[in-house]
Amino acid sequence: MAKFSVRISIFTFGNNSRGDDAAGEIMYSWLQQEIEPLISNGDIQLIHDFQLQPEHIYDLQHSDIGVFIDCHFQAENSTCWLPVEAGSNLTFSSHSMPIESLLFLYTKTFNQDAPPCYFLGIKGESFELGSKPSPQTINNIEQAKILFKRNLKQWLD
Repeated sequence: MAKFSVRISIFTFGNNSRGDDAAGEIMYSWLQQEIEPLISNGDIQLIHDFQLQPEHIYDLQHSDIGVFIDCHFQAENSTCWLPVEAGSNLTFSSHSMPIESLLFLYTKTFNQDAPPCYFLGIKGESFELGSKPSPQTINNIEQAKILFKRNLKQWLD
């Protein structure tokens, strides 16, 4: 398979023991199979973690595009695809770091703009410890797969 001219870092986040928060891990497993040849060629880097960490700037460093996939309860729609810009400061806690803060840290650390980045959000309803993903979130994950493939095709064509 030929190499593409675009390098993409895809970050998935979540915890499969917290109900709908497993959406990121489900997407990670699907992506491993769906885009395996692109991962093998080095065109795509696939990273899964429980949450975004400052160290992820190094995973984004040599990329042309960054995609962040996560489930959250504040979504208005079943899925969303949004461009993300660097924030104006660094904010994080022991449980979360906004993507905007990661991109701010990237610009300050490397003294250059971060590559274009996008957030693929999946709406979730139930995040209780020990619960399984809700049927609605499973449906939302299927919609997220379609949305992801449409955007990936656009970049690789």
